[in-house]
Amino acid sequence: MGIDYDVRSQTHEVELAPKTWILFYTDGLVEFDRHSDRAEETARDALARMTATATSNDAAAEITRAVIGKARPSDDVAVVVVHLE
Repeated sequence: MGIDYDVRSQTHEVELAPKTWILFYTDGLVEFDRHSDRAEETARDALARMTATATSNDAAAEITRAVIGKARPSDDVAVVVVHLE
């Protein structure tokens, strides 16, 4: 990720409750087939299934598979899932 050091940034703090799940991803996950709204919904649905069962050992891989299946995206894809205990 490139960051220009001359850019002014803001910091925000948010208190998160225990058992919270957070999903971060690059645009490569949701823009690979040009239907980003549908892909974002699929990612949210996959995360919701995981939060309901809390059984995933590799949540990022599961979300990636749910969204792109076996497709080979032309852009890079990065997915990070954080689960607070």
